[in-house]
Amino acid sequence: MWPVFSFSAADGAIAQTLTLADPQISPDGSRVALLVGHNDFDHDSVHVQAVLIDVAGGGMHTLPVPQTDIAFVRWSPRADRLAYLAGADGEPKQLYIIFPSDVRARKLTNAPQGVDYFAWRPDGNAIAYDTEDSPPQRRGSARFNSSFEVGDNDYRATTQPLPSHLWLVRTDGSAPTPLTTGASMLPSGSLSLSQPYLDALIAPQHFPDQFFCWAGNGGSIAYTKAPDAYDTHWDEAVMELRDLATGRERALTRHNGLEAGCDTSPDGKRVAYWYPHDGKPLAASSIFSTDFSGGVNGLEVTLRGDCASDFNLNVVRRNIERIIDLLQRDNSDYGGHRVAAIRKLDEGREMLKAAIAWDNTH
Repeated sequence: MWPVFSFSAADGAIAQTLTLADPQISPDGSRVALLVGHNDFDHDSVHVQAVLIDVAGGGMHTLPVPQTDIAFVRWSPRADRLAYLAGADGEPKQLYIIFPSDVRARKLTNAPQGVDYFAWRPDGNAIAYDTEDSPPQRRGSARFNSSFEVGDNDYRATTQPLPSHLWLVRTDGSAPTPLTTGASMLPSGSLSLSQPYLDALIAPQHFPDQFFCWAGNGGSIAYTKAPDAYDTHWDEAVMELRDLATGRERALTRHNGLEAGCDTSPDGKRVAYWYPHDGKPLAASSIFSTDFSGGVNGLEVTLRGDCASDFNLNVVRRNIERIIDLLQRDNSDYGGHRVAAIRKLDEGREMLKAAIAWDNTH
C-alpha cells in the first residue's frame, strides 16, 4: 500500500505532512486499523501511531500505547485483538498484542535480534513469528577473535550472516518455542512505514513481503526455505510445509528454486507464492497457487486476460503427451512408470479444472 500524503497551503506545510500506511480491515468489516506517521523535524524522526477507524460512523480512536515506532498492525482472526511490532529507544522491535478498548498492551517476545514478521494462528490463540538467530557466545580470549569463514558474502561483510527461524508464542504469555532450527532459514525482510520492502531479494523481480503462512486449521505452516543465510544462495529457495506436531517437512511443489512468499487463501485450503513465469530466472515474476497436498507445481494465476485459459489447456496437452510417452515405453506392466504416469495425470487434471473454472467466470 503506497502512502497517502496530505498538504496544506499554510507555511510549514511539510512539517504538518501525515503519512498514512498499511490499512488493515478487521475480519468482521467493522473497523480499519491504520498507521499514521507524524513528522518530528526537531528530532529527525517520524512518530508512528496506530489509529482505528469505525467504518459505519467514521469515528477514530488512537491505540493508547507508549511506543512511537509502531509497525505492522494485524487483526486477530476474531477481530477482538490487535498484534503489532514496536521497539523502545532504538531497541529491536518486539511483538505486542492489545484489545482495541484496552489501555495496556501485552509484550509477547524478547527476541534479542527483534521480530521481523508475524502471523496469527487461525484459532487466534498463538502467533508465529520469525527472528534472526543471536550471534554465538564467545568466552575468554575468543571474545576478541572477530574472524569468520568467508562464503558468498558481499565485499563489505564484517561478520558471518546469521539465519532467521520460525518461532511460536501463545497469546497467554507463555514462553516462545522454536519451530525451525539449523542452517536453512527463512529469507528476512524489513518493514518500513511507507512501503514494505526487502533488504535482499530472492531473485530478480521477486518482491514478496511475507515468507510464511498458516495452512488449514493451524496444524501446519508453509514457508519459504532458503539453504542458508547467504543471500546469494536464495535463488535456491523453495516452498516447504512443516507439520507442527511431528516436525516433518515436505516440498509443496517440484520446483528446485526461485520460489518466494507465502499467502493462504481465506478458506485455508490453498497457498499463493511467487515464481518466475515459465520458470526462467530473468522472466517477470508471477503468482502461482497450489493446495497443501504437495508434490504438484502450482497454477500461474497472474497471466494476462484471455491467454490464461489457453495457457493452462496447453499445459494439460503437454502433460497428456508426456503420459502417452511414458506408457508407450512398456506395453505390458508399465515397466515401473506407473507412479510417474499417475503424477502427470494428477497435474493435468488440476490444470484442466483451473482452465474450466476460468472459462466459466469470463
